[in-house]
Amino acid sequence: MLSISIAAVASNLIGSLFFYGFGRWTTRPVLWFVVAALAAATADSVVTILRPPHPDFGKMANPLHYIVAMTAVILLPAFAASRSKLPPPIPESLRRPSPPPLPQNSA
Repeated sequence: MLSISIAAVASNLIGSLFFYGFGRWTTRPVLWFVVAALAAATADSVVTILRPPHPDFGKMANPLHYIVAMTAVILLPAFAASRSKLPPPIPESLRRPSPPPLPQNSA
């Protein structure tokens, strides 16, 4: 039981880093965080179904994946710094440098 608790706390800490990144680089961080959290829970559940560590492990672990994901989806945005306290999102023009100019043909 302790290892499951440690995994839940660790996944929420990693999720908080993702939420910060989504808040920094997107205009809709909560939406992208919900999608990422549910995708991670689904991926973990599929892995548990395909390769269970021992029989009947999936009966306990699969619901826990979604409980941890939904806990993160509810609590992280609620306790995260508001948008006004974060640095502004990086503008699209600064994310990708513009390509170098094409050489001029001298004819």
